[in-house]
Amino acid sequence: MKVIIPLILTIFSLFISISAQSVLDRDFFTLPSTLQFQKHMAFDIGDVHIESTGNGNVWDFSQVTTEQLDVIYTFEKYLDPDSRFRNTTFTVTSREGGSTVSGFELFSLTDGVLLFRGIGTIDENGKKELDQFDKPLRILIFPWIMGESFYSEHPIRNGTRTLSAKGTLILPGEESKVSYKFTESYQEGNEYYIEHTWYTDVLPYPILIIKDKFNQADSSLLLRSVDMLKARSSVSSKDKDNVDFINNMPIFNNGLLHIPSGCRLKSVFGLNGQQLAFSEVSNGDFIISQASQTLFIVYIDTKQQLHSHIIQLVQ
Repeated sequence: MKVIIPLILTIFSLFISISAQSVLDRDFFTLPSTLQFQKHMAFDIGDVHIESTGNGNVWDFSQVTTEQLDVIYTFEKYLDPDSRFRNTTFTVTSREGGSTVSGFELFSLTDGVLLFRGIGTIDENGKKELDQFDKPLRILIFPWIMGESFYSEHPIRNGTRTLSAKGTLILPGEESKVSYKFTESYQEGNEYYIEHTWYTDVLPYPILIIKDKFNQADSSLLLRSVDMLKARSSVSSKDKDNVDFINNMPIFNNGLLHIPSGCRLKSVFGLNGQQLAFSEVSNGDFIISQASQTLFIVYIDTKQQLHSHIIQLVQ
């Protein structure tokens, strides 16, 4: 019995130690149905410590100045003809400015891994051309223990990715969210890159990407890019392919509905047909009474044309 007890205590201590570590599971993520995000770029992140590791971090970018780019990302479920990924696949479509041509990426979120499986284009007639990789690129693995790394070898790039930190991420104008941060290192020619990516439970796709490019010879920093995705509220509309319509979307954020400059909010309805009251709290910002999960918004634009929007609230 004297031999057994220390062994039991050792096993128990090891179990407690492993349990105390942060583990990223597949259940953390929501498979996107239809969501839209606007791309933003920042040039200076101040004194935010992006290299921090472990648990309990706070990455506060709320005071960072950003520039909104004319690029919209749309995340949608995809009915995959491959039975292995039938209910786990989604596409990420990016559309820039008034272009009628867009590109998209194909991902599958399974119980054990997030795979990047291919890229494609959508022409002006809506026709899709998909080029699937012979070998999918592993993006995330499940379960993933804090500090664990894996090396990925792929024609796109070879690199080592580490689950390096967990904490609270705060983007400008948005509420704080629990986030996992990954650090990846890779080389292209004579240049060496370190890329930090943050994931929240909203999407199995990085909300924030900070990429540093270094000179391989002396490790000097050559360039830093900071890209973030901030949620847009509209998810569907019969006019969703109309560029002017997309560029004048009302935005719901932090409990307020923002109407673009030059437009007037006319009425708000719930999907059950009930008209909802609203009040303007500042120029272009409105509070909606009894805000439900989905709102039906009608407003008049600068051309005095009546447009309707179905808004999926992203809070």
